[in-house]
Amino acid sequence: MDMQASFVLNEVVSWLNVIQSGFQEASYNAIQTLAFVSPETVLPRINDQLCSDLDPALVKDLTETDIGIWRTPEGIAYVDGIRCSCFFALSLANFDFSVLSNKGEARPSKGKDADIAKWEEDLRKSLANKKAPGTVTLTKQQRALVQAQLEKEAKIRQRVAAIKGNLERGLNFIRSLVSAGIDEFRPYIASLASLLLAGALGYGSTLVGESAFDTYLVSGHTQTVVGPG
Repeated sequence: MDMQASFVLNEVVSWLNVIQSGFQEASYNAIQTLAFVSPETVLPRINDQLCSDLDPALVKDLTETDIGIWRTPEGIAYVDGIRCSCFFALSLANFDFSVLSNKGEARPSKGKDADIAKWEEDLRKSLANKKAPGTVTLTKQQRALVQAQLEKEAKIRQRVAAIKGNLERGLNFIRSLVSAGIDEFRPYIASLASLLLAGALGYGSTLVGESAFDTYLVSGHTQTVVGPG
């Protein structure tokens, strides 16, 4: 029975990486059942998975740039250096120069207002001269730079998304087993709570929001009610 439980658990855990959210509840219910039937086999395996999913080192290694890239939609470069290299040309292509027009307005001839008016006129002329006719296109080198940056950021975005998915899976594991009231799970709660404090509740909160805090409260409430294992 233990071998069967271990096999089924491995299958369920692997499926949690790819299945749609509508099937996740059924998967966690299956894990609860396995933990009831064979806790001595299933719970150590789950604990190992939790330690991996909630590893604080994974989220602490994430930089602000990594998070910024993850938040940026696919196909848009996050890094300012790349965006700025092409932003001016693209902005000129789409700029509505009519907002700078002073047609029909009398230009002041003296004083501070005259200086401001002259500056505005010079600015209009300068921008009009820089505006290329038709659609502004990037050079071959610029396109190559943008494409390289997009590919680099795509990999970073996938890595951050994977870390987020692991955190969410770990948090769901904990809530599922705590809500099931499995006594054999009690000895694991204290160490898992420490993992939450070191990772998901700190750096990882950017990825999972209030879910980490809610899970910590649930685990802490369980310890308070039933006492330490």
